[in-house]
Amino acid sequence: MKTPVLSKKILSIVMLLTIIIVVSVFMFFIKIRNINKEIFLLQENINVRTENNLRLKSIEKTLEQTKINIQKIESYFVGVDGTVSFIETVESLGKKNNVNPRVTTVDVLNDSQIKDDYKEFLKLSINTDGTWTNTFYFLAALENVPYKISFNNISINKISSSSGVVDAKTQSSPKWQGSFDIQVLKLK
Repeated sequence: MKTPVLSKKILSIVMLLTIIIVVSVFMFFIKIRNINKEIFLLQENINVRTENNLRLKSIEKTLEQTKINIQKIESYFVGVDGTVSFIETVESLGKKNNVNPRVTTVDVLNDSQIKDDYKEFLKLSINTDGTWTNTFYFLAALENVPYKISFNNISINKISSSSGVVDAKTQSSPKWQGSFDIQVLKLK
């Protein structure tokens, strides 16, 4: 008779151990599932951050390219403090082309058609004295300055009395006077 009681005790112990094992395995799987969820969330977070870093690098590259393009565009305008520098450039062009340049008028205009807050017109009146060829070269050089320049008036008049050929006695070419009214966009 002892065997059935012993058998019952063994069976009870085995059942209890089985239940403990099943509950432990169940708890273990729940823990694994929670760890997998955490890993999945961490992986998603890593993916989002990686994607954001790629976007940030792309934006930084675009900003750098935009910065270069903005500098290139701004080079077509006279700078905020660039009026004197621009006038010196014009005078230097005149001297390089052997004409005597004189800037007679400098004016800053706000055009009602330009609604932008960041630009205005710089208007210059320039007079020159020199030969026809040098005056023409000066005009061509002025047209090719790296600014957005507009010519409002161009006048070239002969001021010396010679016939247009080099005078054998004085060895001088006839003199011409140039008058140029130009406008260039200037940053405010």
